[in-house]
Amino acid sequence: FLPTLDSYEQNLYGIVTRLVKETSANVGIFTLPPLGERRLDSNINKRVCGVNERIEKVAAKYKERCTVLPLHCELVTQIEKSRGDRPAPVDARFYQLPLIYVA
Repeated sequence: FLPTLDSYEQNLYGIVTRLVKETSANVGIFTLPPLGERRLDSNINKRVCGVNERIEKVAAKYKERCTVLPLHCELVTQIEKSRGDRPAPVDARFYQLPLIYVA
């Protein structure tokens, strides 16, 4: 089962809204990492980018208390710097997991 981008956004929005309204916590949401290192332009990585856009959209609604932590951007930068390595494949099911840090 692959959630739609809209359902992902709605669920994440619900989680962040509850955290912001019911706690005094500041919230950090990691963008999802790329899946695999060989094909950053693959269809699944394009989907990851779509999910990351939704993460940024949700965080922007609570910008005073919610920060996007750009894991995806940082990893892509490192991958591009180290081209030539032969990484192990990554399981595509992990992209569905939201990574939220609450402080």
